Amino acid sequence: MSVVRTVGKGIAWNAFGSSIGKIIVLGNIFIILHHLSVYDYGLSELVFSVITTASIVLLPGLATAIQADISHALASGAPGDARAIFDKYFLLNLFLGTCLCIGLFALATPISILVKNVSIAYFLRIVSFSFILSPLRMAGTMLAQVSLRFADQSLYSVVEEAAKGIVLAIMFFGLGRGIDGLLYAAVLSQAVVFLLFLPRTISAYAKFGNEKPSQPFRYVDLIRKHRKWSVTNSYISNLTQSTQLWLIRILLGTEAVGLYAVASGIVSQISAFLPLGTVLSPIAPAYVEKPVEMGRLIRASLKLQFVLSLVLCLAAWAALPIFVHLFPKYAHASPLAAGMILSVIPLGFANVLTPIYSAYKEQFAFLISVTIKFILVLILFPVGIQVFGLYGIAIATIITSAVTAIERYLRLRRITPQIKMRFKDLYTLSTEERIYIRVLILRIRAFRIFQRTPKV
Repeated sequence: MSVVRTVGKGIAWNAFGSSIGKIIVLGNIFIILHHLSVYDYGLSELVFSVITTASIVLLPGLATAIQADISHALASGAPGDARAIFDKYFLLNLFLGTCLCIGLFALATPISILVKNVSIAYFLRIVSFSFILSPLRMAGTMLAQVSLRFADQSLYSVVEEAAKGIVLAIMFFGLGRGIDGLLYAAVLSQAVVFLLFLPRTISAYAKFGNEKPSQPFRYVDLIRKHRKWSVTNSYISNLTQSTQLWLIRILLGTEAVGLYAVASGIVSQISAFLPLGTVLSPIAPAYVEKPVEMGRLIRASLKLQFVLSLVLCLAAWAALPIFVHLFPKYAHASPLAAGMILSVIPLGFANVLTPIYSAYKEQFAFLISVTIKFILVLILFPVGIQVFGLYGIAIATIITSAVTAIERYLRLRRITPQIKMRFKDLYTLSTEERIYIRVLILRIRAFRIFQRTPKV
């Protein structure tokens, strides 16, 4: 199979999986919001935030680099090296996950005392088992990716969400459970999808063969040789998400966390329809040595992203009354969401610029940007809440997103000055930029992937 057809097949399966997955996710959200109160939903988000924060021990951000090394070893005809790298990473993750599971299970009671909520201990013990299941899930998805099993990659998350929906229905409607039903669904769905795909995972692993690695791989080398700044970026990003929730909980209470989680979820669903960051990831590295063309590509992407963001914002604002009608007990989240939706525009810009940092291997520069965003959250969220109450969250979110996008753009200009653009450039197009936008649109629309595209 040619490279073009391979890439086309991958994008087509990804588009199919994403579309089906979004429908199932929306169905699950519908069930959750209908069944849980605002307080319960906020409490579940706080529980999940503990998992997100603790998961930094699993070295997030390393998986992409490991996957790249495995793929390179396979392409170089060294399946023994590929197997050795995978084995070391999998066993390391499984060991760290098991330690996290035991640690959180043991610390559940002290944590519940600290936050003055006895039920937290029970909830944390439920989700602690996800630390063991997470490495197993990672093994299945990573082996599918390096084996170019696009159907497996796409269907993995679809099946997981479907399993989660079934467990949710059983827990909520059959057993009458509350928050614990949601937590059980989150954990059991990972177990179900792992077991269903286990034969495929084993067959993908078998392709590594029985060859010995060309050199020994030590655990310390596995960690030391990979992008430390990428791992740190993941740490800061996870910490930023958790910090936002806990600042709101401390200053406004658990119900406010539920309202914010709903509004933030709406923004996330809108942002999911802005695919240019994903589209640019494999394209941008080819233009690193072509600064003029890279500048045109980035400017064209920013202009297209601006139009897409604006259209999605208008559609979301128009749909908010429908949301209030469907979920009346979350009606107070509607004005908060209306404000936060505006952050989709700067978020879209930042989403375009992020893969450019990776293309230039400027992970440290990106770390500075991520850290600045974290500092903005620490400052703006408390100030916004103290001055404007619940709706100060929307103001803080908009300012944080806007400053982050501007800062990320200005920092990137030092790396590649050719990306310079003015405000009026957002609504004017050169001939070259029209070509780039056409290429980007063709890459977004999976059903046209096999068509001939203009050369850039």
